[in-house]
Amino acid sequence: MRISPAVKLLLSVLLFATLASSAFALSISTSDSPIKSITETTARIDWSTDIGATSRVDYGTTMALGLVKEDLAFISSHSLTLTGLSNGVKYYYRITSIAASGD
Repeated sequence: MRISPAVKLLLSVLLFATLASSAFALSISTSDSPIKSITETTARIDWSTDIGATSRVDYGTTMALGLVKEDLAFISSHSLTLTGLSNGVKYYYRITSIAASGD
């Protein structure tokens, strides 16, 4: 299946990570773009944390976001697949991970 270049560009418009600030602050890292696999209706987002933490991606067609995909397991290699996306539509997203300590 061929994916239009517009979908690839539009999906990767915005990325910002939410981190708690404390003496034990959680570190989120992504290599290159966290978007690893795109089809016409899905996108897989991968990232890692230095300690086990939850996985959450807020996303939507405006900067207000509005949709959520999450996994509450405490892991350090995170991967969530966003589904129900529309071809040619610009999506914004935010990655959040929270450790058991609340960081």
